[in-house]
Amino acid sequence: MKKKNLFTICAASGLCLIFALALVWGMSIYAEKSGTQEFEPQPAKNESSDMITELMADDSQTEPEINDGNRDSEAKDNAGPAETEDGADDTAAGSTDNAPATDSTEDGLINIWRAMYAEYKKDGSSLQSGQEDDASLQRIRADEAVLILLKEVNRIYPQDSLADLKISYMSLECSTIPNSNIVYWTGKLENGYGPTDAGYRSYSCQIDSISGKIVSFGKFRPYQKDVDYTAISWTDEEIKEQAKQLTERYDLSQGEELDWENVEIYNAQEEINSLKQEFEARPDLSRCIHNALNFENYSLCLDWETGELGNYLWVERTMP
Repeated sequence: MKKKNLFTICAASGLCLIFALALVWGMSIYAEKSGTQEFEPQPAKNESSDMITELMADDSQTEPEINDGNRDSEAKDNAGPAETEDGADDTAAGSTDNAPATDSTEDGLINIWRAMYAEYKKDGSSLQSGQEDDASLQRIRADEAVLILLKEVNRIYPQDSLADLKISYMSLECSTIPNSNIVYWTGKLENGYGPTDAGYRSYSCQIDSISGKIVSFGKFRPYQKDVDYTAISWTDEEIKEQAKQLTERYDLSQGEELDWENVEIYNAQEEINSLKQEFEARPDLSRCIHNALNFENYSLCLDWETGELGNYLWVERTMP
């Protein structure tokens, strides 16, 4: 009886061993076919996790494509200030490093703009977004308008310092022409000097709020009461020749044909002759005098003392 029980136990143990070996062999075959995998517990699904998953999926679908290693250069070419709730540069407030004044690159100008806006916001000021009146018009933002102005300053006056400029204002203004529906960004940048100091400079503009075209642009610097500007003189032909040179050098006509033969020239000699009396009457006078050339749809002014561009203005009714 004992022998029979012992045989039964041994047989059962043998069968268990055979099944165990078969199971190990089967698992080894499965592992070879499927590869080694670690077990990851699956979290219970809820609405929050589903939403995060969807957002991550959306972000991955909108990730910019990498194009033959040129992604960084394309990003720099298309770089511009990011819009915040008030329409200004999102990173401006966190950046206070001024770019070199001679840096004429896109990145350099944007860095100058960011530092400029960070300074502007210190007193709680903000720029309009350009969408307060009618978002469907797709106006350019105020920060874009300031950057357009900054680029034009750098283009026309490359020798002027940019890093010391401050935002005076940039606001939306309707055209004063009757029955016109054009709205401009009107603004000004200026440095930290007083308006009568020799070092003072300001740059003003009107920019079409839809197209981004500069309609008027100018630089102001105050003449000094102790300087004799009557020692300088211009003939009409000299004024015209100087204007032609500046127009060609900076493409001031923007592709428009200008009638140089019939242009009206204003010589500011009379103003210069009376300037001394003006300073005597008003010691705090901030004044600058220009020679002017008036075309059918365009005006160009030249600084009397330096001959550099004072300002230009496109007449609204014939703007392309």
